[in-house]
Amino acid sequence: MDQDNNRRIYRPLVSRDKAPVFAPPLRVNIPKRTVTSVACESCRRRKIKCNGLRPKCLACTNRRAECVYLAKPTETRISAIKRKHDELQRQLEDGGSSESDLQQLFEAIRDRDEKDAMTIMRRIRAGEDPSTILRHLRAGDLLLQLHLAPETRFRHSFPPTFRMPKRLQVPDNVYFHSLSFCPDTTSRLEYWNPESLRYRFLAESRRLWELEMEKEPRITTLQAAMVLNPVYNMSSMETQASQGLSFGAQALALSHKLGILESLPAKLDQRQRHVYGYTAWCLYYWISIQYYTYVKPPHFRQPPQTPLPDPGKSPQWYEGVTYRYPRSRTVSSQDFGNLFKARCEMVQIANQVSVGMCQSKNEGKLPPSEGLLGLLDRYQQWFSKLPPSLQPAHIVYPVELQLHLQYHTFVMNLCEFLVSRDGNTLAPEANKKVHHALSQSRDSFVSIMLLFYLRHGYDMQDRIMTQYLSILAYMSLKQLGDRSLTSQEDVEESRGLVYLAAKGLSVQGGYYYLTYLVSLALQKEMSPDDLAVLQQSTVGRKEDSSTGIIRARHEETQDPIHIISIKDRRLGDLVKEYSAMRIQN
Repeated sequence: MDQDNNRRIYRPLVSRDKAPVFAPPLRVNIPKRTVTSVACESCRRRKIKCNGLRPKCLACTNRRAECVYLAKPTETRISAIKRKHDELQRQLEDGGSSESDLQQLFEAIRDRDEKDAMTIMRRIRAGEDPSTILRHLRAGDLLLQLHLAPETRFRHSFPPTFRMPKRLQVPDNVYFHSLSFCPDTTSRLEYWNPESLRYRFLAESRRLWELEMEKEPRITTLQAAMVLNPVYNMSSMETQASQGLSFGAQALALSHKLGILESLPAKLDQRQRHVYGYTAWCLYYWISIQYYTYVKPPHFRQPPQTPLPDPGKSPQWYEGVTYRYPRSRTVSSQDFGNLFKARCEMVQIANQVSVGMCQSKNEGKLPPSEGLLGLLDRYQQWFSKLPPSLQPAHIVYPVELQLHLQYHTFVMNLCEFLVSRDGNTLAPEANKKVHHALSQSRDSFVSIMLLFYLRHGYDMQDRIMTQYLSILAYMSLKQLGDRSLTSQEDVEESRGLVYLAAKGLSVQGGYYYLTYLVSLALQKEMSPDDLAVLQQSTVGRKEDSSTGIIRARHEETQDPIHIISIKDRRLGDLVKEYSAMRIQN
């Protein structure tokens, strides 16, 4: 009941209307935000929005600023950083390759002519990589072709077995008359021809020399005599009958007047003492070698009083010798101090050997074998104490090879003198020692000559090689004439050495007339077959009858040619034989 009363108290509620339906809001399409993978460096530093346009973004265009991107268009910033890291890592692993490329590029600009250098500079300014430019230079591009001039003297040669038919070697064959060369041109070998440049130069030098001799003696005059002496000897112009004292004798006279061989006076300053001492040792070495070759008693009884300093402690006394080969990019230096000191020490031993040999030749006295064996020991001790740079395993340059050639020549001469002299009283052990040293020096001499040819060739002008090529040639000829040589292989080896030496003498004969005469003397002793093979690969100079008569009547040289053993046989004898043959013809 109470519940019903309570219901009546409340006012009835109004009925609920239908629930309202709310419409969804209108959707507005907001443009997507443009994502820029890489911003330019200017926008990154300013921390502003960059639209990433290339080659110039909008912000840089509005500000008229430079727009630079470190990353490539297809890279992200992370990829660009990784790429830079890899490049730096690769350069670090390569070591100094980039620095080496820059150094080579600098040397190419420095060494080439102006046209090539400007072309390289244009490539550098165009942004090419140094390694790319160097690769083009090494690969033989246009720059390299311009730098290396083509060789125009090359000629093909016939096979060794080919012989030119004699019916073709006639004066009427017009095809064999070259129009590019005039046969009337004066040859450099015609020392007797007043029209040759050598004759004019040496005549003028002699005129100036005679004027200089009227003045007070000077060290430069002595040095000039040392230069002119070998020039006249190799040109066959130095004769004691017509020229009086040789330049070597005049140099000795000047040295005694200047006193450079004795203890130097205290009044000389340091520079003068250096020049006088160095010149004294040069004169000592050259005159000693010359007298040894002449088989004359040595002029010097003792070496110069100025001691030779240690090259390791006083390298400035010897100065340095640096040079660069034509095809090399680097400058080479030579251990000249040790080389000069070794030469002078070796010649001191040779002078003592020469005393004994000259006594045997001039006075008929045989020096004691013990003394000569002691000198052989001194030679071998000198050789064993050579500095590392002059050891056989390290020598490379021509003067270093020639030092060893001179040593083995001295040893061969001494051993042959001991073996072949009359009344040989050598003990069996000493005899075995001498024969072993002789055989070893002969093999070493041939080995050095072959290495010299492989490394440097015999084409360069070098008057010293005349003696060594002659030794090699006549040593091999003697082996060919040995009846005990029965093996065909040994015969071919000896014939090959004769051919190699004869070819070298033929080439050197184009520079010096003395060498030309040695080449003629050697060819006279070669077999016709070997001579025919030689003439196929060398272009020898031939004298006509008139030239031979003029030369034969002019003058004779005094230089000897000592080949296997030291004998009283001078090159002048060979000249007389050749001259008599030409005059009779």
